[in-house]
This record gives sequence, C-alpha cells and structure tokens, in this order.
Amino acid sequence: MSGCHLEGCVADGNAPNCSGLEARLMAEVALAVHHMKMGLKDANEFVLKLLPKYEHVFTQDGNPGKPFDEVYDLQKIQPLDFWQKMYEEVKTELKEMGLNM
Repeated sequence: MSGCHLEGCVADGNAPNCSGLEARLMAEVALAVHHMKMGLKDANEFVLKLLPKYEHVFTQDGNPGKPFDEVYDLQKIQPLDFWQKMYEEVKTELKEMGLNM
C-alpha cells in the first residue's frame, strides 16, 4: 500500500520476543493485502477496526510478548498448543473482519 517493506515483528521493541508464528502471520497478512489489492483508504479502515483490540497496550508499560522458549517446544521447534491456538484464533478473526487469507 505504501511501498515500504515489512519491518519484522517484535512485541514492543524493548524485548527481542518473537516466534515463527508472528512472522508467519505478518507474511500471510501482507500477501492477503497484496492479493486483495488493498489501497490506503481500505487499509486505514481495516487498521481502525483493529485498533480497539490493541490500543490498550499503548497505555500499559509496553507489551513484552513471550520469549521463544515459552511458546515453542524446543526439541521439535514447533509452537506449543496454546500458542498455535492463539494464532489460529487471530487468523480466523482477521478473516471474519474481511481479510481474504
């Protein structure tokens, strides 16, 4: 939409917490937006739908997220069940909001 590249994902930038699922979701959203040929106006409307779900984070002491070893099985390098479930719930919610993923 704006011609910028994806910046990557970390929880709040204060702690280096990110897992493969966050990166995967970011890529899936970027591809969906591209395939939908979403323009700036539509993107802004979508962001305004998302904002009420996350704006409370801006009034907290940040959102440190969770370290990789708390969300992944370190032997299998796979997300733990609760983390996979959260990813699937967020993806479903994005689809219900109109993102063609």
